[in-house]
Amino acid sequence: MALSQSGDAISIALADLNLQFGDIPLFLDIEPANTMGEISQNIARLDSMFLMSALTKHASGIYVLAPPNHPEEAKAVTPDHTKQILSLMQEMFDYIVIDSNRSLDQNTLMALQVSEIIFVVTHLELASLKNANRLVSICANMGYNESKIRLVINRYEKRRDISLNEAEEVLGEKAYWLIPNDYSSVISSINQGKSVLLTANGSRVTKSFREMASRIQGKKSGRRRFLGLF
Repeated sequence: MALSQSGDAISIALADLNLQFGDIPLFLDIEPANTMGEISQNIARLDSMFLMSALTKHASGIYVLAPPNHPEEAKAVTPDHTKQILSLMQEMFDYIVIDSNRSLDQNTLMALQVSEIIFVVTHLELASLKNANRLVSICANMGYNESKIRLVINRYEKRRDISLNEAEEVLGEKAYWLIPNDYSSVISSINQGKSVLLTANGSRVTKSFREMASRIQGKKSGRRRFLGLF
């Protein structure tokens, strides 16, 4: 989605907050010189120049905040570090897309807190819907407005054991977007370390990503935005 939003007039950063097992550098075939682990170890030096030097620029033009190289380095990243880093990124970029997991550790909770829009990504499968329902409930318990939550159905197909209407009823949310099932195109792009926008430019899933990005950008009010994917 972050790559779908990229353009000459828009500055975008992608933050991989799956601190122990993040895969974004692998998926984008980049080798970060620095990671969030190094930034946390040098948090006293944090300013826009230092942070920009620690980000990795992808060929598309977006900047990537990479997760630590080793799981044990993730322990050094505190919620306060996360808040400082994301707050500074907000001053530097038009959009910050946060890709996180559902472990709901303190860093993930901080990401939820700063995100203007929380995209709950799920499949029409029982286990995935159970986890999505738990996340939606946690967001409600934390006092987040319903307008902050966006339900995204990934790998959507009409003919499934669980229908879209049933999923929406369980989650208490209408789907914001349906990403069509195009597993072969997506897995091929992952294995090549390239964006699906490049490897399958005319595919249904690529068209869906672009249209979703356009919908998000169409509501931009001129202020910088955090978009969280969970």
